[in-house]
Order: sequence, then structure tokens, then C-alpha cells
Amino acid sequence: MVDLPACRPIFTRAGQYLGLSAANMISALHPELIIYRGGLSALGDLLLGPIKTTIAERVRMFPPTGIRQERSHQATTPVAWARSHWRR
Repeated sequence: MVDLPACRPIFTRAGQYLGLSAANMISALHPELIIYRGGLSALGDLLLGPIKTTIAERVRMFPPTGIRQERSHQATTPVAWARSHWRR
């Protein structure tokens, strides 16, 4: 992947917004694992770094460091998936 310096602020901002959404999901569901797939996964730390930083800043109900966040190696649809502690 080509790292263009002009794109970094765009991906940082997008990662912050996605991180805010993920933080809300984490606060509501308290998942033990979040898997980033598709386009999110392909961008790696360029996008996932700001997502993880925003999650760490925004989740205050419990320490988010216990939540595993991983990249999927399957290039499918761009989805962030979380597995919750709650079982059906």
C-alpha cells in the first residue's frame, strides 16, 4: 500500500469517527473481541491506529485494554464485528 502524506489527515479523521462509533458499541456491549474486516483491515495501522486511540480515550466504564482488537486476513465486506460476553 502506498503511504501518501497528504492522505494521513484524512485517514486519521476517519479513524477518529470510526473509533467513536466503536467506543459506543463497546460501552453498550462490552465485547471481548473486535475484528476489523475488508477495507478496514487492508489499511492497517493507518486507520486502525486512530480507531484504537479514540477507543482508549472514550471508553470510561471499564478499561478497554482488555478488549482484543484484531485484523481479519479475509478480504470480505468492510465490517467491524464484535463478539459479546452475552451469549444467546
